[in-house]
Amino acid sequence: LFMAIADANDSALVPTPYYATFDFDLGCRAGVNAVPVKTDGAGVVKSDYLPTKEQLEDGYNSAVNSKTPPKAILISHPHNPLGIVYDEATLLTILDFAEEKNIHVVSDEIYAGSMFGGDSPPFESIVNVAMRRNIALGRVGGIGDNVHVVHSISKDLALSGLRVGALYSENEEVLNIVRKLNDMCQVSSQT
Repeated sequence: LFMAIADANDSALVPTPYYATFDFDLGCRAGVNAVPVKTDGAGVVKSDYLPTKEQLEDGYNSAVNSKTPPKAILISHPHNPLGIVYDEATLLTILDFAEEKNIHVVSDEIYAGSMFGGDSPPFESIVNVAMRRNIALGRVGGIGDNVHVVHSISKDLALSGLRVGALYSENEEVLNIVRKLNDMCQVSSQT
């Protein structure tokens, strides 16, 4: 996906703390830099880790100043490693910021089926929030061309070695690129 939405030496904004392998995942294949968006992260309450517009702006400016233009915001939703769920207000902040900056939002929802109780709000895909937002803005339904969701069945089924991923996007240009790149990433016969 990042090979389709960014060029080598571009960047993705990633709220902290984040899954440590995102640095490798972004950099190794796509040559994209992960730029940390520092949340308050005092650790007292989970809401300390929800990115604000000001924090996104700081991360964006840091990336621009480092000559690695941001092409996306990457969130892990539900969050890895914290296990928190982004609430609707936070998702709207991310969507609004991305639209303002003309960048993509990638929601890694691999743990979506693994949430049970806790003090976070119930999980809701960014797809639902983006659709409601677009309807409220008077746009024809859908999530728009800059929102993408990645998912997998491996975590939900406790099959960590089973690597089957899915991408949901309404951006036909991105989907066409991913289809071509996917020729080298087919699901194995065993899977």
